[in-house]
Amino acid sequence: MLRIIICEDNAEYLKLLEDYVNHTLESGSIAGEVVCAATHPDEVESYLTQGDANVFLFDIDLNSDKNGYELAVKIRENNPEAYLVFISEHLEYVFQSFKVRPFDFLPKPVTMKRLSGKTRI
Repeated sequence: MLRIIICEDNAEYLKLLEDYVNHTLESGSIAGEVVCAATHPDEVESYLTQGDANVFLFDIDLNSDKNGYELAVKIRENNPEAYLVFISEHLEYVFQSFKVRPFDFLPKPVTMKRLSGKTRI
């Protein structure tokens, strides 16, 4: 079962991504759920002290003292098999993201079709 975390600092865009993921899960009869939809990396870290996840969708720039890449590094250390997808308008981070072995880096704005192809693991 997919246990999905989404981290995006823009609350409206976070809701859109969550809707896309939920639609993809339902329409594809995929066993999974969004277990955490957060606007700040601290929320993700807090969730991970109590729960687990295996799919992570991150923005790179989270308007915080931590960015999505730094969060991904921590996740990768604890979960080497985690499925990481970056969603960002900051394409200059594509090569840096390779260090944590993401499945993909999707440029914003992402479409439901493009995101659904990444959710079907």
